[in-house]
Amino acid sequence: SLPVEVAGTRCEWCYVEGAPLSPSDRTSLLWWTADATEKDPIIAWIGMNPSCADEQHSDKTCHVCWHTSRREGFKRYMMLNLFSAPATDPPDLLVYSGRPGNHVEVAHLAREAHKSGGRVVAAWGALGGTPDLQRLMRARRDALLPLLDGVPLWCLGRTQDGSPKHPSRLGYGVPMERWR
Repeated sequence: SLPVEVAGTRCEWCYVEGAPLSPSDRTSLLWWTADATEKDPIIAWIGMNPSCADEQHSDKTCHVCWHTSRREGFKRYMMLNLFSAPATDPPDLLVYSGRPGNHVEVAHLAREAHKSGGRVVAAWGALGGTPDLQRLMRARRDALLPLLDGVPLWCLGRTQDGSPKHPSRLGYGVPMERWR
């Protein structure tokens, strides 16, 4: 079930009109507080792969993002991902290596969040795993970043390789910092 702090909110999947995504694709999830309006700025978090969180169930990543978003004054937060298929174990992403990335849609939604007066947070974690997985993750990240030129990117700290830290590995009080 949803954490108590998220109870009373609404949640919906977001799609870019005309994007080649099926309803089973989980590119982005938008959470609203009970008192949020369409005019409230959005904080967009960009992860690597969706978990199994959905409209009914949260997880540690969504919970940390929600707490941090509220702490930073946001009533709406969007979870974006560089892979649209759910995978709780990053090596499972290798089966999608031949599938085109959704970086254009993610960049569009992130830019919309930025234009709303919101913030964009990089949150995909270290690019670890096998060499094939590292190449795939790097390719997705590198396809996205040029599309976000001019958009300030924030993070919750950096890994040893300089990647933005993944929220599920952090506590609720970690301050945000500019990533690039």
